[in-house]
Amino acid sequence: MVVDRVEVIEGGMDDVPESEPAQAYALEQAEARAAENPDTFAPPYVDPASGDLVAPVVEQASADEASAPIQVTQAPADEGSGLPAEDTEEGTKPDTTSTEAETPAPPADGSVETTGEESYVMPEDTTETTPGQTGPTVTEQVAPRTAVVEHSVTALESVRDEVLRLSEAELPGVSGLNVAFVDAVENRVVVESESAQPALVTALGERYGTDTVALEVTPGVDTAEPQANRQYDTSPYYGGARIKSYVTGTSSKWCTAGFPWRYDGKWYMVTAGHCTSGNGAVMNPSESDYIGPVVRDNWKNGYGSVRLSGQSYYSGDLALYRINSDSSASARIYKGGKTSGTSRPVKDYWRRWAQSGDQFCTGGMMTGEKCGWKVKSTRATVKYDDDGSVARNMVVAKKTSGSCTVKGDSGGPTYTVDGSGRAYAKGIISGGGGGGGDNSGGLLDPCWLYFTDIGLANSAFPGTVARN
Repeated sequence: MVVDRVEVIEGGMDDVPESEPAQAYALEQAEARAAENPDTFAPPYVDPASGDLVAPVVEQASADEASAPIQVTQAPADEGSGLPAEDTEEGTKPDTTSTEAETPAPPADGSVETTGEESYVMPEDTTETTPGQTGPTVTEQVAPRTAVVEHSVTALESVRDEVLRLSEAELPGVSGLNVAFVDAVENRVVVESESAQPALVTALGERYGTDTVALEVTPGVDTAEPQANRQYDTSPYYGGARIKSYVTGTSSKWCTAGFPWRYDGKWYMVTAGHCTSGNGAVMNPSESDYIGPVVRDNWKNGYGSVRLSGQSYYSGDLALYRINSDSSASARIYKGGKTSGTSRPVKDYWRRWAQSGDQFCTGGMMTGEKCGWKVKSTRATVKYDDDGSVARNMVVAKKTSGSCTVKGDSGGPTYTVDGSGRAYAKGIISGGGGGGGDNSGGLLDPCWLYFTDIGLANSAFPGTVARN
């Protein structure tokens, strides 16, 4: 008897080298082409061996369209990192490539600079300028080469989107899976698990075929876990955990920690500005542990986003709080459900601005890790119903299946996940809604999410995302 078992990738997939700037920019455009023709195009990729841009198709008749040259305009000085220039009196851009950027330190007394209820004065000139890329641009053409493959974008994405939602009855061993992604180079979907259970390996092959799916064994991603979880985090603190903040002049708020932050050899955490207040403080859920003071905050309660001192643009909905010296944080965020004690390492931050079509995950203390989000628009202005506050320079995303975020997830991380289960910081949750009475997205009532791009956090605050 022949048993259809999928390939098992032991030791993790090979790292793909960073693409040259032109190929990286062209790949984004090739992906857009494929998204417009998902039934005839396969996911494009940069060949790790040759560095060529490859635009596969499932029908030879589409090869000419796929190989059409792509004109690329790029900013080679920054290679598309997506980080804005810091507005300083000299107009210079600080070095944001190191873990600890050379930018002004937070106030020594932990106070917020100009955004408190009493100290903030609405400027007369409300014209907003958004930070952008600097430096000369060049234009060149990249001509993709084509190849005929078996699986289209539609076929692979349907497998990726389905596999983690199946029940044990439909796919034995599925509860052990935690990540699914499209491996464009091999024209297949890769699913991750900490072990290769024989029943799962066989079930995947029987359901999808041995050339459509592979199983990657990723031991070690969840090693050295603390005796804590998303609801009751302890030092060293992780992103995605429940926090309790005391807001000046109001009652306390339940929110979610965003990403661990590093500056000047000290630990901080970034979260949403509407969760905190200048001179406020953050505690753990049991209130037995004073985590630290709020040192920066770009949100005015009842008003919304405000400009930080020295900035000519709004930087969304952000706050930074310091970790007391007797505690620490770690460059990790919780994954899994709302009571999970497992986590992901934070490899880096996303090196360009969020763009329409980007897909990502969220981590909130109320809903846990939820993936399948897709960016709809950027630089949006959002008005919240509770008090009429207006968030400016936001990213809007939606999804049409699974649970929506709810109150309490604010401040949590948004991120992408690579083939090794590592997170890349993409932003900080501000708000959301949709999903109807059951809080579940659908085509007629999708989930909506509003978040602040991580590039704005890098510009607004000293230091940057802590990296593992």
